[in-house]
Amino acid sequence: MQGFTWRIGGPQGAGVDRAAQVFAQGFAASGRYAAMRREYHSNIMGRHSYADVRVEAEPRPGFFARVEALSAMDGETLVRHLGALSPGGLLVYDPEAVRGRVSGLSFLDSPARARAARVLGSADPTLEEVLKAHAEAGAELVAVPATELLAEAGAGSRALGTLLAAVAARLLGLELSAFLKALEGAFSARPELLAMNRRLAELAFTRFEPRREAPPARFAGPRIWANGSMASAMGKVAAGLGFMSYYPITPATDGPFYLEAHPESGVAVCRWRTSSPPSTWRSGPPSPALRRRSPPAGRGFR
Repeated sequence: MQGFTWRIGGPQGAGVDRAAQVFAQGFAASGRYAAMRREYHSNIMGRHSYADVRVEAEPRPGFFARVEALSAMDGETLVRHLGALSPGGLLVYDPEAVRGRVSGLSFLDSPARARAARVLGSADPTLEEVLKAHAEAGAELVAVPATELLAEAGAGSRALGTLLAAVAARLLGLELSAFLKALEGAFSARPELLAMNRRLAELAFTRFEPRREAPPARFAGPRIWANGSMASAMGKVAAGLGFMSYYPITPATDGPFYLEAHPESGVAVCRWRTSSPPSTWRSGPPSPALRRRSPPAGRGFR
């Protein structure tokens, strides 16, 4: 396999982002190139979110609409991403999530319901029918007994993302040592969570066998894992930024948080206590030689 894109989907707040980062960093630690993107709603819990991880032997630009592997944390993921898998792609799912009907998915919007009904030829299809449609489109189904494995590892339901990421990593040819290294980076500050997630990953790698061969590992040197906010902050430092002020609200906080964690950057960071600060707070100290930046306080761009 020269390269692939893996997707994981589930409810917001269920650990989709953490699972995707561990998966991506595991492949990066093994000498492959990995890139990640995520899609999520502007709510804290419940609504659908997903993340794509592209793994290649060489750096590649961009992502594709279709993926080679999909891990579904819930039934809504199966419905929303119907048709997203390339023929022969792997579909990793928890059988307990394939219960009930599409009408029972409380966060599924009307256009998605209508699309599912049109594709499946039923006004209110069951999730079993959705799973069957994936299989008929060429998906290779991989059922994961999540409740059993989570209990065996002494883990709660919030570790489902780690479990599905570990299973997918195993199926796609990653070495256990690389996945464990990524877990150590993710949970280094919580030894008890690290131990539990290690047990879960080891179970997943024991229970399942590789179905695909990972891209060749061609990169052996040091590397950096950075998201867009980190890269933007690094670019600001390289451009000579001296002062940044911000109000703590997503998504404006990621860049300033990164700069606050790295005082060696030399950037003075000021956190507003109000979303409508005086103009002098926005502009920073009066110095014509000082480059300043103030990210928006709202949820998005302006």
